[in-house]
Amino acid sequence: MPENLPADTELPGVDVFICTADPTKEPVLEVMNTVLSAMSLDYPSEKLSVYLSDDGGATVTLYAIKEACGFARVWVPFCRKYGVKTICPDAFFSSFGDDERLILKGNEFESEEENIKVIHDNKESKLPQLVYMSRERRPSSPHRFKAGALNALLRVSGVMSNAPYMLVLDCDMYCNDPSSAKQAMCFHLDHNITTTLSYVQFPQTFYNVSKNDIYDAQSRSAYQNKYQGMDGVGGTVCAGTGYYLKKEALYSTPINQDNMTTLFQKAQLEYKWESQLYQSGLSY
Repeated sequence: MPENLPADTELPGVDVFICTADPTKEPVLEVMNTVLSAMSLDYPSEKLSVYLSDDGGATVTLYAIKEACGFARVWVPFCRKYGVKTICPDAFFSSFGDDERLILKGNEFESEEENIKVIHDNKESKLPQLVYMSRERRPSSPHRFKAGALNALLRVSGVMSNAPYMLVLDCDMYCNDPSSAKQAMCFHLDHNITTTLSYVQFPQTFYNVSKNDIYDAQSRSAYQNKYQGMDGVGGTVCAGTGYYLKKEALYSTPINQDNMTTLFQKAQLEYKWESQLYQSGLSY
């Protein structure tokens, strides 16, 4: 019941983590569509931060996210003004968005829809914070891939926004429901269950799957049957994407030294050691 949530000014912050590694295997345009869908969530902009981890350190990804930010100055207000549900631009302008565009058709809407194609500054637009991060990679050290990227994003976000909740998205799994953040908060802010709740998992839905598919590439058996059943007996599996997690479930409040758990203290010490090693000028 989202109507029972507190006012927007009282909602907790949410950090969105998106990880990418190789622009040839994970097309940059798809990644930016995921970023834009996250920025367009129906959530207070000042409480929403979107972080992109680029393990490939690709120049094209950095350039693309700057361009995506320019587009977001038009796209995000457009979505919020008209209550657009298909907040991924690629999906909105494809056949998947045909029905919604028909519903929204009107003189003013059509005029603004045409101008979406133009990237321009709009200083009055309030956008979520958007952060690009690229980790150092050393050939002599094992690379921890997505898990390492998420750990790095936890540390970076702890300094920059320090939201108590985080949404993790695969770079090709865009948000197709702008209300998902508030839906998740209905559970996280429920005093009856919040003390035993660590995350809220949203199921994945796959599009463009061949009609002749015989391997259940949509994973219907997992998300519509198995996960529902497991949730009914006390908790479902964390799928690695599409989940709103309470950071305190990983470690106690990061800014409170008295309540800091051993796990977080260890991670903090390791990060300090890595920083000192990097600053010492060692190279490989």
